[in-house]
Amino acid sequence: MKNISNFAILSLKVFDLLNPYKNFNKKIKTNIEIVKDGPTTAVIDGHNGMGQVIAKKSMALAIEKAKKMGLGMVSVRNSTHYGIAGYYALMAIKEGMIGITGKEELGLNQYKFPFE
Repeated sequence: MKNISNFAILSLKVFDLLNPYKNFNKKIKTNIEIVKDGPTTAVIDGHNGMGQVIAKKSMALAIEKAKKMGLGMVSVRNSTHYGIAGYYALMAIKEGMIGITGKEELGLNQYKFPFE
C-alpha cells in the first residue's frame, strides 16, 4: 500500500455521517456522461455518483487525450467525494506523464475546518 494520506475525515463536518440519511444525495449506480468533448479537454457530469468511479474514468480520459495531443484536462461536475487524490495523479505517472488532480467539496473549502 502506498503511503498516501486521505483527508476524507475532514469532510465529516460537511457530510454529517452520524446521520447518513440526512441530505443523502449519493447514487449507488454511477452514470458518467461526457457533456463536452474536445481534442484536449472534456467535461464530465457524474450525476452525483461515486466520486472514486468518476475520478478514475476522468483521469483515464485525460491520459488518453494527453497521449494523442500532448495535453489532457477533464473537469467534473456533480460528483461526490473522490477519496485519495494522489491515486489519480499516480495513474498519470505510471504512463510517464504529470498528473494534477483536485476537488472542491460541496462548494466549501473543507480543509479549513480543523483550524476554525
